[in-house]
Amino acid sequence: MDVLRTRIAEAWGSISKAERTVCSFLLKSSPEHLIYASAATLGAESGTSNATIVRTFQKLGYSGFSDLKRELAAPFTSSVPPEERLKQRIAHLGDSMRTNADSVWTEAEELIALTRETLELEELSISIDVIARARRTFVYGIGLSSVAALHLSMRLRRIGVDSSHLHDDGFLLADQLLPMSGDDVLVMFVPGRLTPVIDSLIEHARALGCPVVFCTDELEESLKGRAAAVLKVPRTPTGISDENFIALLVSDILLQGITVVMPESALSASHSLTILRQSHGY
Repeated sequence: MDVLRTRIAEAWGSISKAERTVCSFLLKSSPEHLIYASAATLGAESGTSNATIVRTFQKLGYSGFSDLKRELAAPFTSSVPPEERLKQRIAHLGDSMRTNADSVWTEAEELIALTRETLELEELSISIDVIARARRTFVYGIGLSSVAALHLSMRLRRIGVDSSHLHDDGFLLADQLLPMSGDDVLVMFVPGRLTPVIDSLIEHARALGCPVVFCTDELEESLKGRAAAVLKVPRTPTGISDENFIALLVSDILLQGITVVMPESALSASHSLTILRQSHGY
């Protein structure tokens, strides 16, 4: 909230009366309320409109409401136990099926809008280029991030890109790394925490001369100096939608780009997959 207060103070002289009303309402609200609210809800509660709410956030330097939510949620998620956050989410959503459904749809729309705003096309282009040129793509992700990593690895193979999913986080990870060389590329889903294992994996790839592509939310600035490219992948600030939702969409954007630059490989792999399925009765 300190950052929000500072932004409001700096913008106060240049915003409209309606936008000041929104700012005053924001300052009176708790972080928890703002994290779980929608722009439409804030518009109704502040006596303004959805459009005024969105415009106010932009005047304050945010790309959208979801951007503010992520900023507010960072200290909230690190200091409040998961069970307490779940209690607050349940209390906010209530037992209305329509409210629950609307909350999921709204957050999904906000995250998509935020990603379209923050995903840099240059970083995306570099990522597609290094994957298309590589001998093999190693894709790393553990925990919930392993879902996005498996998705990308499997679909890369389906368009003719040799790919391996690195899913171990202990003793067996070393075995999975043995084939890696400087002709490969490492794609890592590292949302918000840099563990010793992740750090050592990055250094191993760099020592081999293997370029690294990061898909991350909170570590963008700290990882840029260690990567060929960094793709901004915002996560849910509330837990209402799935952790991998945006990561899967960004993976699909990568896959579409690679398909465009490697059409013959993609067509050949698709044909081979069809033949294999038919030979096995599928």
